[in-house]
Amino acid sequence: MSLIEQLNPTDKVYLKQRYISRGNVFFQGHYKVAELPKAILTEEYINVLGKEETPKNYQTALKKQVIQISTTTPTTKQVSYNKPSSSKPQSTSKLNINKATAEELTKLTNVTTAIATKIIDAREKKQFSDLENLKERIKLNRGNWDDHKDRLLFEKKKT
Repeated sequence: MSLIEQLNPTDKVYLKQRYISRGNVFFQGHYKVAELPKAILTEEYINVLGKEETPKNYQTALKKQVIQISTTTPTTKQVSYNKPSSSKPQSTSKLNINKATAEELTKLTNVTTAIATKIIDAREKKQFSDLENLKERIKLNRGNWDDHKDRLLFEKKKT
């Protein structure tokens, strides 16, 4: 017998995680079965009250999630989110804007493939002389070219 067949519309359940359905947002918490879409009436999303301990508040639920995450066996590479305060930049090498490939340009923050293509097309017409010239000719969707001023070179490409 499936979980849906066991539930009555008046039974109370605990929604384990946020769920969005047809523009409606159901937040983590207590609900009656009749208040929730049938799609989320599964063990993945809900605990039936009385069958398992249900957290009384969000912090308790969050602690349970952290415990569940830390006690499971990782199947992929573990990632540490605690970065040391003296973290070094990813790359200290300079990038010549007049010689760089599209792949090299897209490694810069906020430089998409489309922007890299615009840079290459623009420099074929006239090479970039400095940062101000680059800022005038190519606009970033997000961020600013000043964020990259320490990484960019404007050496002329020999033709």
